[in-house]
Amino acid sequence: MPVGVDVMMATNLAQARSHEAAAYCEACNASYCFDHIVWKPAPIGETMTNVALCPRCGEIMAGLPASSSA
Repeated sequence: MPVGVDVMMATNLAQARSHEAAAYCEACNASYCFDHIVWKPAPIGETMTNVALCPRCGEIMAGLPASSSA
């Protein structure tokens, strides 16, 4: 799982699945694997991409906080 990433994004969900993408929800203090993350299309800059949303609370998910990488 990425560390210190503000928003988990994937332009290609098949590729994200093959890399076993996972994300962390700060609001719920929980991590979810690719199959349990809610992916929603969103405009990032000039490109449409998919952002990870928490399946429990709906907040945008990120990587683990940088302080957790020790």
